[in-house]
Amino acid sequence: CVTDPSLLHNAAATTPGSAIALTGPYGTTAALLPESDPTADYIMVGDSASYRGFVRRLFTENTRISYAYEGLAWLFPVYYAGPAALSVPSSVPSSYEDEFRAVADDFPETFRLSCDGGVSVVEMMREHVGDIFDRLEKGAHIFFRGLDEDIMSRVLDLFRCVCEDKGVDYASWKQGLINKKQWHE
Repeated sequence: CVTDPSLLHNAAATTPGSAIALTGPYGTTAALLPESDPTADYIMVGDSASYRGFVRRLFTENTRISYAYEGLAWLFPVYYAGPAALSVPSSVPSSYEDEFRAVADDFPETFRLSCDGGVSVVEMMREHVGDIFDRLEKGAHIFFRGLDEDIMSRVLDLFRCVCEDKGVDYASWKQGLINKKQWHE
């Protein structure tokens, strides 16, 4: 869906068969991989469709980063099946499930898929929040896409608890990650 009027005008001025150049993603919510460090870990939480391009770029496409990547890409997918207030299973929509699982099988050292059809993404993260925290302390990037306010609040509570357990001020810790461009909402 194109919402920028100047883009609509340009698109309307073309004729069938005309060559056009497309770039993306477009807009302020676009999430781009910081490719400057091929050893950086990427923790991706949220709508699996938002991360499909990340995973492809890192593992299956013929790109500079796919050849150089040595970090860990860790996906915590959310698939909304019904009202989020009832339950948000941490399972991959069937259209992407095979693709993500194939990447996990082909790249077990550099790609993790954390999902279990009956467990919420918050519970999946709870199992690993200490490891996630440690990775963030070492420079990992964390991305959040497509989470409703309730889910995001519960994920943030996980980090608050870890910070409390470690004697770290949560607000300062999170702001530090934002300042270092490691926290992407």
